[in-house]
Amino acid sequence: MASTCSGIMFFANAIFFLLAIFLFILCTAFFAVGALGEKALCKTMENPGDSEIVNFVNPLLSSEMTNIYNSIADGDFKVDFDLAKIISDIHSNTAIYPLLQLHYIFDIENLTDWRETYEIGPLIDTAKS
Repeated sequence: MASTCSGIMFFANAIFFLLAIFLFILCTAFFAVGALGEKALCKTMENPGDSEIVNFVNPLLSSEMTNIYNSIADGDFKVDFDLAKIISDIHSNTAIYPLLQLHYIFDIENLTDWRETYEIGPLIDTAKS
């Protein structure tokens, strides 16, 4: 009887220590992910001009957006994005159209006679009556 009880206690202690080690590893992983996420995301959003991540991402973003804009607009132009400027301008409530340089895709400056160009005038007149 005593050997059975000592075996059960040994097994219970082994389970306890294995779970403690597992929880320690899990907490360490959560701490590391949280600390890196805070450094990468929160500090970047607070002060984007001083972020090393933004400086690393800027050329990649500019290259990718140039490829996307050239395929959509059938043009050959170089788009230069500054992610730090985009983030700080979004914080100051600047419109998204100039931030993303969407004039390469669709120029709203030339959109003066939109009722006639897209034949919306007659649709509005029929909707009113």
